[in-house]
Amino acid sequence: MSVKRVYQAVFSVFLVGFFLTTRQTAFAFDVTATLNNQQVVIGDLSYSVGLSGANSGQETGTFLLKQKYNYLMDDKMGCQFRWFQIIIQDDCPATYKGNPLSVAVDPPSGGWDYQKPNGGADTSPYYENDDNGKYAYPNYAQRHDKNYNGGPGFLGKSWTDDYPGICNGKNVKTTWQTYLVFTGPKIKNEFDILFGYQWTVGRDNNGNPVFNSFDNNGQGIDPTKQIDVTQTPPVNYLTEALNNSGFAGWKWAFGKDLALYCPAASTPELSTNLTLALTLLGVALWHKRNKQSSVTKS
Repeated sequence: MSVKRVYQAVFSVFLVGFFLTTRQTAFAFDVTATLNNQQVVIGDLSYSVGLSGANSGQETGTFLLKQKYNYLMDDKMGCQFRWFQIIIQDDCPATYKGNPLSVAVDPPSGGWDYQKPNGGADTSPYYENDDNGKYAYPNYAQRHDKNYNGGPGFLGKSWTDDYPGICNGKNVKTTWQTYLVFTGPKIKNEFDILFGYQWTVGRDNNGNPVFNSFDNNGQGIDPTKQIDVTQTPPVNYLTEALNNSGFAGWKWAFGKDLALYCPAASTPELSTNLTLALTLLGVALWHKRNKQSSVTKS
């Protein structure tokens, strides 16, 4: 939802052309979390950063749970994997309540000023809106699998994308940090950060669009930067961004047990329950068979 967003309706029109013209780099990583006092790999996250044209960047992220942890994505219980995105530097900042913000949650509470004519945005800090389709960008329901019910076809998947406009001029850039977070009803107005990556789009010294980081001479260097969430804090912008954007009452955390946020996260793994049930059933059948055999022999 950055400054000159190419909205989803417009994006769908040039979707075919996008795939033919985009330049990007892609990465994939394991996602580790604390679950019931154990460190486990709960899934994997892949993301890509690139250009979708001369005036627009593009970023996508997809998180996929391991099958045995699918129960962690449970709308009925309020267990949610959300995306939290902040801008940490901007040479052409958007305004919020009349003030240009170079460090901000994207989008801020209620939306950027340029979003207001179209309804603005919601008042939670997540990149997806909490609404029934009122705003231009998709809501949470449109950015993850159907509500968890244990049935076939549920993948435990959540995804995000951004198509920001690129600043005009030379040697200019905008840099974001995008985080996968977990939240639930047991702790209000707080989320636990599981994984993060940093990305940049801008223009080099000749005014050509680029999608990586820059050195002091305006030359592109590192395409993206994974944020090490094992360090506390890994960055200095999270609280500043929340305070600047109307979310002063919100808190972030790293490495908390997911069970602290959501009741369903305290549930034993489904595979463990199934194994236990089959074991007990086997013991019961063995005992019944032996009892019947003893009666026959007597």
